[in-house]
Amino acid sequence: MPTDRNDLLSATRVLLRWGFYIGCALLLFLGVLLVSVLMADSTRINITAANALAPEQKLFAARVAIAGAVVCCALGLPVLRLLLGIVDSARSGDPFVPENGARLRRIGSLMLVINIVMNLSTSLALHRHVTFLPVSPTTLMTVLMIFVLARIFDTGTRMRAELQETI
Repeated sequence: MPTDRNDLLSATRVLLRWGFYIGCALLLFLGVLLVSVLMADSTRINITAANALAPEQKLFAARVAIAGAVVCCALGLPVLRLLLGIVDSARSGDPFVPENGARLRRIGSLMLVINIVMNLSTSLALHRHVTFLPVSPTTLMTVLMIFVLARIFDTGTRMRAELQETI
């Protein structure tokens, strides 16, 4: 069965690497789009969505939404790199290394910040002010679960070190 596990981890590694490259391309595209929207003139803009909004409001919404997407994408890339590190350590046969607990804590923190930025930018783009909580209960549960997994990895690492000292 180790071959099946390594095949799955290898496939996961490939997907994470492709996700990282696609994320880099998306970040570049969003950056160019943000610069062009920041330089746009509200009197010449013609965004057909949300016809009830004035051109200035449409431009503000586009700027905020794209800026939020840039920040979320930029924060998502380190998450993919950290996940890749965890997968690589699992492929090598020892996922219980001290770095993985730290990686998971960083992933949890980044996921929380990504969700806050996403919710705030959506709220600002739609209403020009914050109208709802920036963190959903689902996000809180997910981040909590990631921090619990980090603690489990820390405990597993400590138990493995104690076992190696005993043998």
